[in-house]
Amino acid sequence: MLGLVYVDDILVATKDEEQKKKLFEDLDKEYGLKDQGLLAQYLGVEVEQTADHIFISQSKYAREILTKFGYAEAHSVGNPMEVNARLVPLGDVIGRIWHLR
Repeated sequence: MLGLVYVDDILVATKDEEQKKKLFEDLDKEYGLKDQGLLAQYLGVEVEQTADHIFISQSKYAREILTKFGYAEAHSVGNPMEVNARLVPLGDVIGRIWHLR
Protein backbone atom coordinates (compact mmCIF):
# COMPACT_ATOMS: atom_id res chain seq x y z
CA MET A 1 0.00 0.00 0.00
CA LEU A 2 1.18 3.50 -0.81
CA GLY A 3 -0.24 6.63 0.78
CA LEU A 4 0.25 10.27 -0.20
CA VAL A 5 -1.03 13.19 1.87
CA TYR A 6 -1.00 16.82 0.76
CA VAL A 7 -2.73 19.20 3.19
CA ASP A 8 -6.29 17.78 3.14
CA ASP A 9 -5.94 15.56 0.06
CA ILE A 10 -5.17 11.87 0.60
CA LEU A 11 -4.26 9.41 -2.14
CA VAL A 12 -4.05 5.66 -1.47
CA ALA A 13 -2.80 3.06 -3.94
CA THR A 14 -2.96 -0.67 -3.24
CA LYS A 15 -3.45 -4.00 -4.97
CA ASP A 16 -5.23 -5.42 -1.91
CA GLU A 17 -8.91 -4.41 -1.95
CA GLU A 18 -9.51 -5.77 1.58
CA GLN A 19 -6.61 -3.74 2.96
CA LYS A 20 -7.99 -0.60 1.31
CA LYS A 21 -11.48 -1.31 2.62
CA LYS A 22 -10.16 -1.74 6.19
CA LEU A 23 -8.09 1.46 5.94
CA PHE A 24 -11.10 3.52 4.83
CA GLU A 25 -13.32 1.99 7.50
CA ASP A 26 -10.78 3.14 10.09
CA LEU A 27 -10.39 6.58 8.47
CA ASP A 28 -14.16 7.00 8.31
CA LYS A 29 -14.57 6.00 11.95
CA GLU A 30 -11.79 8.30 13.17
CA TYR A 31 -12.03 11.28 10.78
CA GLY A 32 -15.18 10.88 8.68
CA LEU A 33 -13.16 10.26 5.49
CA LYS A 34 -14.79 8.36 2.64
CA ASP A 35 -13.39 6.42 -0.31
CA GLN A 36 -14.01 8.57 -3.41
CA GLY A 37 -13.43 5.69 -5.84
CA LEU A 38 -10.97 5.61 -8.73
CA LEU A 39 -8.78 8.65 -9.08
CA ALA A 40 -9.65 11.02 -11.95
CA GLN A 41 -7.84 14.17 -10.82
CA TYR A 42 -5.37 14.97 -8.03
CA LEU A 43 -3.83 18.38 -7.34
CA GLY A 44 -4.42 19.57 -10.91
CA VAL A 45 -3.13 16.36 -12.49
CA GLU A 46 -5.58 14.39 -14.61
CA VAL A 47 -5.44 10.61 -14.17
CA GLU A 48 -6.81 7.97 -16.54
CA GLN A 49 -6.66 4.32 -15.56
CA THR A 50 -7.00 1.23 -17.73
CA ALA A 51 -6.60 -2.43 -16.82
CA ASP A 52 -2.82 -2.32 -17.26
CA HIS A 53 -1.79 1.35 -17.44
CA ILE A 54 -2.14 4.64 -15.60
CA PHE A 55 -1.85 7.83 -17.67
CA ILE A 56 -1.22 11.19 -16.02
CA SER A 57 -1.45 14.59 -17.69
CA GLN A 58 -1.51 18.29 -16.92
CA SER A 59 -2.79 19.34 -20.35
CA LYS A 60 -6.03 20.78 -18.90
CA TYR A 61 -4.05 22.93 -16.46
CA ALA A 62 -1.71 24.05 -19.26
CA ARG A 63 -4.71 25.06 -21.42
CA GLU A 64 -6.18 27.01 -18.47
CA ILE A 65 -2.91 28.95 -18.08
CA LEU A 66 -2.78 29.73 -21.82
CA THR A 67 -6.41 30.90 -21.78
CA LYS A 68 -6.00 33.01 -18.63
CA PHE A 69 -3.09 34.94 -20.11
CA GLY A 70 -4.48 35.23 -23.66
CA TYR A 71 -2.19 32.71 -25.34
CA ALA A 72 -4.77 30.01 -26.12
CA GLU A 73 -5.03 31.08 -29.76
CA ALA A 74 -1.37 32.07 -30.16
CA HIS A 75 0.62 30.59 -33.03
CA SER A 76 4.28 29.67 -32.98
CA VAL A 77 6.74 31.40 -35.29
CA GLY A 78 9.71 30.03 -37.16
CA ASN A 79 11.93 33.09 -36.63
CA PRO A 80 13.92 33.89 -33.50
CA MET A 81 12.94 36.90 -31.40
CA GLU A 82 13.87 40.36 -32.66
CA VAL A 83 17.06 41.78 -31.15
CA ASN A 84 15.42 44.91 -29.66
CA ALA A 85 12.02 43.43 -28.87
CA ARG A 86 10.19 45.03 -25.92
CA LEU A 87 9.80 42.40 -23.20
CA VAL A 88 6.72 42.18 -21.00
CA PRO A 89 6.94 40.88 -17.41
CA LEU A 90 5.60 37.34 -17.35
CA GLY A 91 6.33 36.39 -13.74
CA ASP A 92 2.82 35.13 -13.04
CA VAL A 93 2.76 33.02 -16.21
CA ILE A 94 6.21 31.57 -15.52
CA GLY A 95 5.26 30.85 -11.92
CA ARG A 96 2.26 28.82 -13.00
CA ILE A 97 4.13 27.01 -15.77
CA TRP A 98 6.79 26.09 -13.20
CA HIS A 99 4.19 23.80 -11.56
CA LEU A 100 3.66 21.79 -14.78
CA ARG A 101 6.67 19.58 -14.12
